[in-house]
Amino acid sequence: MEHYDIKPAWLTKWRVRDLSAFGLADPAKWGASISGSEKAKAEGLPKGTKVWGVSVETPRAVDALWSLIFGGVFLLWWMGVIRFDGLSQFTLRGGEVAVAAAPIWSALYGVILAGVVAGLAVDAVTVARGGADRVTWALRVPLAGAAIWIVWRLFDAGWWFTLSQGEQVAKVVGGPADRIGTELLQALRLEGRGLEETAVTLGAVLSWGLVIAMIGYGFSIVQNLWRIATARDR
Repeated sequence: MEHYDIKPAWLTKWRVRDLSAFGLADPAKWGASISGSEKAKAEGLPKGTKVWGVSVETPRAVDALWSLIFGGVFLLWWMGVIRFDGLSQFTLRGGEVAVAAAPIWSALYGVILAGVVAGLAVDAVTVARGGADRVTWALRVPLAGAAIWIVWRLFDAGWWFTLSQGEQVAKVVGGPADRIGTELLQALRLEGRGLEETAVTLGAVLSWGLVIAMIGYGFSIVQNLWRIATARDR
């Protein structure tokens, strides 16, 4: 966001007193919250704190609020309401490079749109209920399952973008066929950043990124099911 000079109002017009809502006002509490202790996180978030008029009672409510904000920005971008020019072109040695999406993105457009809207709805419910509970944990299980299916479709497609610079064209490809292996890590060390090398590097990064995303969503399913099973009645 800094690189492409993206500066939404909530990044440029904040107040010092807002920091306490995210446990950042006290460096000691912030450090303790990173350790993962629920007690430390609770201490770093004063009861009744409000961020932009929204009451956030627990750290998980704060997480949901941030997810709601970033998800809303992504939804507006995905629908074409806002644009980030740096995503459609960038400068490389030899001139400007145009980025075109592969057909898989159009094929999954509606599914991704529905998934984002559903995720925003769950985040809104989490904020409204003052934090996560059995209801929101249960809602997140099928969401994570749908996300795994979407990411797998992208991964299996094996072609994600096309880079063009003048008459040169290079595809950003990856996936299960031949792109997961040590050659991907070697690609990151390529020196001469021409168009082809850049496409190989992006393919490597996206291949591993999609794999990690699927693992993360799988962990989310297990984690939320465990929370449902072990949660005490309130």
